[in-house]
Amino acid sequence: MPEEKKGISRRGLFDTVTAASLGLAAASAMNAEPAPQEHKPEPIANFKYNIESERGWVGEGGSAKEATVAEFPISQSIAGVSMRLKPGSIRELHWHSLAAEWAYMLEGRCRATVSSPNGQSEITDFGRGDTWYFPRGHGHALQGLGPGECHFLLGFDNGHFSEYGTFSITDWVATTPPPIETLRDAALQPSQSSHKYRSICSRPRSFRAGANTW
Repeated sequence: MPEEKKGISRRGLFDTVTAASLGLAAASAMNAEPAPQEHKPEPIANFKYNIESERGWVGEGGSAKEATVAEFPISQSIAGVSMRLKPGSIRELHWHSLAAEWAYMLEGRCRATVSSPNGQSEITDFGRGDTWYFPRGHGHALQGLGPGECHFLLGFDNGHFSEYGTFSITDWVATTPPPIETLRDAALQPSQSSHKYRSICSRPRSFRAGANTW
């Protein structure tokens, strides 16, 4: 049997290097920082909304369908209304205290009457492709001129605005005591005026049958 050479054999050296490598790998694994987790971005909010899918309000004189933050949460700074008026129908005089109103005529013809806080007023007719703008607090009324239905899109610079929360002339008259100058000028007896305006205000957010006033 050959005499074993003194010192470290090749096999022993190999075993020593292997053990050292495993030890270093284990120590490195223990000290290594955990791998960063994959970042998952928040899903984008729905930025599309079909306003015509709303049931809205539909009456004898027309219809109104709105999109506010209640229906379209991403739209925090803009609310919209799709409104239609049949010939002769009127959206009664009303005011928006929360937002200005911008409009774009899609179909038909519409007459707008606007009154500014300083008492100035103007009446203008609008057709397809026309726009109007009423600053906040400017009273205005709208009327369908025919011959067919008019359709326009309204925009308001406040996503929390609601078309059904406007202040209308019937709201004002119905809550005003009868013996005021306005009623005396109209030559109405208190009983007549009270009955008349209460009947209008029983549906202040709808088109009124007969007169087709909303």
